Amino acid sequence: MRMLFLSILLSFEISACRVTTHPVERAATTGMVKSFEMKPRSSPVSLGFSKITSADWLVARDGLLNFSDPKVIEAGLSNELEEIQIYLYIIDHPEQGRFLIDTGVSQSIAHDDEHSPIPDLVKPWIHYDKLKVYQSTNDIVAKAKPIQGVFLTHLHADHIMGMQDISKETPIYIGPGEAAAKSLQNLLSQNLTDALLSGHSPLRELSFATAQDPQSQWLDFFGDASLQILWVPGHTPGSLAFLIQTAEGYQLVTGDTCHTAWGWTHRVTPGTFTADHTLNQQSLDWLVDVAAKTNAQVHLGHQSL
Repeated sequence: MRMLFLSILLSFEISACRVTTHPVERAATTGMVKSFEMKPRSSPVSLGFSKITSADWLVARDGLLNFSDPKVIEAGLSNELEEIQIYLYIIDHPEQGRFLIDTGVSQSIAHDDEHSPIPDLVKPWIHYDKLKVYQSTNDIVAKAKPIQGVFLTHLHADHIMGMQDISKETPIYIGPGEAAAKSLQNLLSQNLTDALLSGHSPLRELSFATAQDPQSQWLDFFGDASLQILWVPGHTPGSLAFLIQTAEGYQLVTGDTCHTAWGWTHRVTPGTFTADHTLNQQSLDWLVDVAAKTNAQVHLGHQSL
């Protein structure tokens, strides 16, 4: 019996695979990890900030909301297709230049041409026919300033679908443990993730002081408190959120710690798309508090408030 149990465990370990086989290296940053203050000191540096809707999509609601949450049950929500958006954020630092948060949708995917990395077999699984692209990533960045770096909230395909339209030399930043996490779901998604990242330089994994208490710290990326990166594990192990100082006040980009306006209002985590609901709930509660105490404008993973 013991040998059978060990065999099952070994079989699971073999069958589970990483999010991506793309190379990863530790990021060298000029910023510092500090104790997070719920109301950070105002920085003399304000960043330019733009939120762009690259596409609309329809996806199953049980992926967007945790249908085991009592609030969802009490509301009587049904598992229908719900409209979401695919966003790309542009931030401009007066000295460091232009950076992106997430990537929109590439022109090859928008046009479904021969260069699209999405195989026909996968298209029904992701409701590809429901994807309506307004601006490809190329449309957005071609006329813009050079991109100095891309921050990824996480490595799910809908957040990296614009990578083909971004220069292969552009640094790409991810959260701790994001690329190494293993799951059976990755058996279906790893090839697509690898294809979307193909040809790019190694992913640069950001470091935080301790894995024991992510909510006690933030990464001051530029060293001037204008861009604060928050590690919010749960949806994925390396999920990131961003608190950005602008002339209009703080902007909080939550990533997929929360997908929808209903989820944010009721503090309900995403559903089947989330790896660890307990951690996701802790991270969501933290971001709600951060938003309240910094009076930030909130930008959710896939809907606007």
